[in-house]
Amino acid sequence: MALIPSHYEAPWFLRNGHAHTVYPALRRKVREVDYVRERLELPDGDFLDLDWSRVGGSRTVVVSHGLEGSSQGGYVRGMVRAFNRRGWDAVAWNCRGGSGEPNRLVR
Repeated sequence: MALIPSHYEAPWFLRNGHAHTVYPALRRKVREVDYVRERLELPDGDFLDLDWSRVGGSRTVVVSHGLEGSSQGGYVRGMVRAFNRRGWDAVAWNCRGGSGEPNRLVR
């Protein structure tokens, strides 16, 4: 994949990847999202929870959380809100066990 040239220069206090990860988690405040939850029942007897934020858009984006995350994570809510402001519906899906309710099946 080709790299796109960039003139971006990080602020002095965000010069490494660790700082870029930790700083937003400590400083960024993102308002709650009024999700509508949809539960997908899976063929193996378990489930996945999808949290929808609809604004009546003609396009939908799927937002995925990181390891051990959920649709309630600040970075996920921030992405959902950003897409909603631009007229996109958004669905934030939760990995098995990530929606606040444990899996039905022991694995």
